[in-house]
Amino acid sequence: SLLTLALSCGSVAFHRGDYLYEHQNYDEAVANLEKAVKENPRNVKFKTTLVRARLAASQWHFERGKMAAAHGDYDVAVREIQKALEYDPGNQYAKDTMNSIIQTLRDKQAKERAALPSIDQMEKKADKDLGVPRLDPASNIPIVLKFTNTPLKTILDAISKASGINILYDDRVEQNKPISVDFSKEPLATVLDYLMMQTKNFYKVIDAHTLIIVPDTRQKREEYQDQVIRTFYLSNADAKDVFQLVRSIIQARKMAMNQDLNSITIEDTPENVAIAQRIIEDNDKSKGEVAVDVELLEVDDNKLRNLGIDLSSHTFTVGPKMNVTTDSNGNATGIGTGPPIPLNELGRTLSHGLMVFPVPNIIVNMLLTDTNSRVLAKPQVRVMEGQKASVHIGEKIPIPTSNQYLNTTGGTSNYTPITSFTYQDIGVKVELEPRVHHNKEVTIKLKADVSSIAGYVASSSPLTPAQPILGTREISTTIRLEDGETSMLAGLIQRNDQRAISGLPGVAEIPLLRRLFSNTQDTNTTTDVVMLLTPHIVRMPNITEQDLKPLWVGTTDRPMVEGFDNPFGPSPSPSESQAAPKPAAEGEKPKQGGDNGNQDQGANENARLLVSPTNINVKPGDPVVLNLVLLGGKDLKSLHANVNFPADALQFQGADEGTFFQMGGAPTTFTAPQSGPGLLSLDAGRADSGGSSGAGLVARLKFTASKPGEARINIGGLTATSVSGGAVSLPPVFAVVTVQQPPSQPPAAGTGKGG
Repeated sequence: SLLTLALSCGSVAFHRGDYLYEHQNYDEAVANLEKAVKENPRNVKFKTTLVRARLAASQWHFERGKMAAAHGDYDVAVREIQKALEYDPGNQYAKDTMNSIIQTLRDKQAKERAALPSIDQMEKKADKDLGVPRLDPASNIPIVLKFTNTPLKTILDAISKASGINILYDDRVEQNKPISVDFSKEPLATVLDYLMMQTKNFYKVIDAHTLIIVPDTRQKREEYQDQVIRTFYLSNADAKDVFQLVRSIIQARKMAMNQDLNSITIEDTPENVAIAQRIIEDNDKSKGEVAVDVELLEVDDNKLRNLGIDLSSHTFTVGPKMNVTTDSNGNATGIGTGPPIPLNELGRTLSHGLMVFPVPNIIVNMLLTDTNSRVLAKPQVRVMEGQKASVHIGEKIPIPTSNQYLNTTGGTSNYTPITSFTYQDIGVKVELEPRVHHNKEVTIKLKADVSSIAGYVASSSPLTPAQPILGTREISTTIRLEDGETSMLAGLIQRNDQRAISGLPGVAEIPLLRRLFSNTQDTNTTTDVVMLLTPHIVRMPNITEQDLKPLWVGTTDRPMVEGFDNPFGPSPSPSESQAAPKPAAEGEKPKQGGDNGNQDQGANENARLLVSPTNINVKPGDPVVLNLVLLGGKDLKSLHANVNFPADALQFQGADEGTFFQMGGAPTTFTAPQSGPGLLSLDAGRADSGGSSGAGLVARLKFTASKPGEARINIGGLTATSVSGGAVSLPPVFAVVTVQQPPSQPPAAGTGKGG
């Protein structure tokens, strides 16, 4: 029957899974047991065995994950612990370990990102190496000269002998032109500048020990002056704006911009490129950024009136009174200059029109904390300086549009109205464009549009809906507020008039008697919708003191930048001029010293030996192979290791040399003799004068399992030798080999215990 067949299939999967579970093949065991439980969901024994197998599989993967994490192999560790949590989601220890590994990976990635140079650091490094020829700084010696009516060549020859610089001349230079000079301990760069200015020449550096004197004419400058091409990558400013600015100031002959990369490329003289660099750096600043709190309140008109009465008019004033100026059509155009508004007239003043003015924070707090005030909306808009932001607080209302269509049916013609709807935004619309000032004030270009339904126009036909009447008030103005100061937009008055009549039915309707037998109650409610705008400066333009300093750029015919036109390279700093150990050239063996061992240990602080695999399950007679892999080595010449293992459980069959010390095709030495029962002495190294770095296989140890039980292979006494002769100690490692009893044959299908 089908039931018997199902039980038979479930029994096969169960016995297969149970067999694999006993032999520690946990993944396949769980897969078979899950299949058995799925086919026999009510079998308690199947479920219990599945739970045990899942826990065992979880623990096995968890241990592998911890071991991989200990060796720094975090990818394998995450994969193994994830597998462990799939089998046992409630393993809190595994969850904590996973979180710790993930945090370690994040810290490692953060350090790697921090180690990457920023664009500013790369630009500073590029500035130091523009490829411009420089004279040897050692030649910039103090010069003492005193000549009267002496030819220029004679003076320059004396300078050449004193400084060791070779001086060449263009064929148009007047070498015999007599001049008089008197210098006392002036730097060579200053002396050359004075001489060139006096004789209307300029010089061009050819190399570190040679320069040429050239007449200072436009033709000669174009002939001798070098050209530089440099690309500037902008981080904040728009390339198009900066492009126009640079071109208008330095009038560069060749400029181009790449809007996709937001970069500018310039080809010009080194001096002009240096000037352009300063202009770009001064203008490529982060823009200011403002967060504007927009609060829409519904305020009781009586509260506004009481607020004005409670606060003395002698203490606070806001204004100017009736401060919205209008044009000939009555449209608001800005803020006027009338007298200030006393606070005890605030409610009455607001009822006359749409107002925009700054208010004290005490009034804002009272409005926000009053129980009669209701916050309708409270969005926050964050916008960069010079950009527009818009806020719409309201709703969309349908505007009906009806068209009459002639419908002819059965010889009878009728006009049928068909109504379509368009949707119109009503409420409060605000457009903001801020500008941040350096005194921490904010100018906001404000455009406000307040609209509401003022009523309805009834249709002449009962088949068409009434048309709404939209009331709109607009204001466009510019206000300037301090950081955190609030501006209030008010004047949207809503009035609700109600009349309630109570009395005797019928009698209350008689004109003369209703005053005696009825009661009339009139209720007038007025509310004002108030919008508060409060700017908060999020970011200021990063203007520094260096940006405010003037830049001296020389003359029109001879542009220059201070510090850039120095013909000599940068002078060494005192720390750089002190004696420092010279690094050994590649392949050269450094001199032996007492601290070489410490230096080698520091260079190889991350070096370690890895054993793979660390856990092995075998049967008697099966081969056991261990790979010894060296990681993080630096200029290592040899490695020694002592290997201990239980001789009754394992038999040593030999060792194969790895490839680590064979890097570069170097000759090597390798020995792994068995010095006694369960003892090996392994030595591997290079036979040349070089060293190996990085990671690689050192050796492969081969054993044969002989006796059931657990055998631990310990690898200690790990000592590496660097090319300098220093010793590097490495931490010991081990591997565990489990030799199991020969398994019995799995039971045939449909037989055995269970189910």
